[in-house]
Amino acid sequence: MIAEFYHMYSKELLFLIASLFLYIICRYFNQGETQLVKLISQPIHLPFSQMEKICNETILQNTEILETERYKLIHYIDTESCVVCELKAMYQWNDFLIKTGLEKSVQLYYIIDTRNHNRKELIAAINETYIQGEGYFDNTGIFRITNEFIPSNKFFHTFLLDHNNNVIVAGNPLNNPKIEELLIETIDNMNNKSNNVLSK
Repeated sequence: MIAEFYHMYSKELLFLIASLFLYIICRYFNQGETQLVKLISQPIHLPFSQMEKICNETILQNTEILETERYKLIHYIDTESCVVCELKAMYQWNDFLIKTGLEKSVQLYYIIDTRNHNRKELIAAINETYIQGEGYFDNTGIFRITNEFIPSNKFFHTFLLDHNNNVIVAGNPLNNPKIEELLIETIDNMNNKSNNVLSK
């Protein structure tokens, strides 16, 4: 009887499953598009003066661009993330910036929301890796408070800012080749425009 029922309604069931799948996919992408629009709707606030700068010999600052930097690459690590895991993998940013040739055009800033995390473990993780960038402990959640429009989706917690702190690329290029390509292309285009203006 079950086999007969399946035979009679198999096409309808497949159609229903396919329709449900498409609905979920469309909804997912629509939500992503809405979150992206929200992220780029206003400049990002960087209240560094209200955070604790991480001072450690393993933090390597790119002194060649500190005074003339045009782009800031922000990597925000929230309270829901495995902060120790992310810190131990931060060396990948060094390799990425060198591999792509962006180390002279981009300054990496990483902001760690330290609430709900063990401070000693965070410092120990930082001591285990060399990081090309400038780090801050956000002990009060001020970054999140002043940027309430940043989506909770971790995809949008890494972004490139222009000189006005507007988001021009969102997404982590370390695990997404398309984001890496978009990031490089965007910076090249922006640099070319700047050079054209200077040459006139």
